[in-house]
Amino acid sequence: MYDVRDLRQKEQYITDDIFLNGYAKFVEIYGVGVYSSLCRHADKTQKCFPSAKKIAEELNISTPKVFYSFWVLEIFNIIKRKRVGRGCNNRYYLIHKRNWKKPEKVREELAKDISSSSGSDVNTVNIRYKRHLHHLLTTLTSNSKELNSKETHSKVAEDKSSELPSKKEFILEEELRKLRNVDKDKERWKMIIADYISYKALRFKNNTLYQQEFKRCVKPARELGKADCSQKELLNTFKYCDDNFKTWTLNAVLKNINHANK
Repeated sequence: MYDVRDLRQKEQYITDDIFLNGYAKFVEIYGVGVYSSLCRHADKTQKCFPSAKKIAEELNISTPKVFYSFWVLEIFNIIKRKRVGRGCNNRYYLIHKRNWKKPEKVREELAKDISSSSGSDVNTVNIRYKRHLHHLLTTLTSNSKELNSKETHSKVAEDKSSELPSKKEFILEEELRKLRNVDKDKERWKMIIADYISYKALRFKNNTLYQQEFKRCVKPARELGKADCSQKELLNTFKYCDDNFKTWTLNAVLKNINHANK
């Protein structure tokens, strides 16, 4: 049996503080609404079975948004979904917060899934979901780690000041943080490259391969930076390219950004 939340009183429902404080920004506003609806419908065993259509009507959103929210909540292990059979609504279990997955772990798992997907999978809904969530996790968690990263690097530098220099290990997350930690007005193009690499969950075995991809991105990224496109427009174009092209690069984003945001 699932390890569900503590029992709650009748005629009210409870949402754990950690959900709003630590997970709401990752499941986004639709996920917050869907989870609230599930909490509202849950019985004393923390089980419920509202239909996606009913939740969509309650929140005045589309059923695809509800299904995406189910998927995201399951990814973080906030809920468990059990299929019962044809003609019956799924059963949803609200999992105890002690078992929820950390955002960093989810980001790592998504990166592995995306990188291991075959060429025929790139346009499937599931891969698009994973790319979107991975991009969101990378963007939101990189900023929160910036200060800790600087403090850690400073301490490490002091501890190793007397050691001989050694070959630096290539860590993609550090390179992406460098790209994002720039003057937005002067070097917006670097942030665009970071967003592109994060969205596609690209992985590189070493710095040489990373630099090769970086150089291929420079020209279209600079043009996109000059066009002063917003973060939302950029993400819309990433999704447009995912939906319409089997493979695509930043050059495709540059060519289609106006069409994708009409």
